[in-house]
Amino acid sequence: MKFNEWTKKLGQQHWSDPNSHTTLCGKPMLGNNYANHIEEENKTACQVCLKSLHNNFVETDKLNQPELINNLNKAGLNVIVFD
Repeated sequence: MKFNEWTKKLGQQHWSDPNSHTTLCGKPMLGNNYANHIEEENKTACQVCLKSLHNNFVETDKLNQPELINNLNKAGLNVIVFD
């Protein structure tokens, strides 16, 4: 399963199932998505979304970004990147 990143204007980073209108933590995805406009080091990952991601297989190009992997590791989640 692939999850989409949803980042709000102030850098709050969430993830969503592409078939849902809410993030994994239940927040509605209203307004603009700034995922591609805010640098990883300026994002704050949602802990509830991260826990949900931890329980699912994640296949996304975003995991090739070292800062995102660092955020996941800081949250205590194990990250395995398959080539």
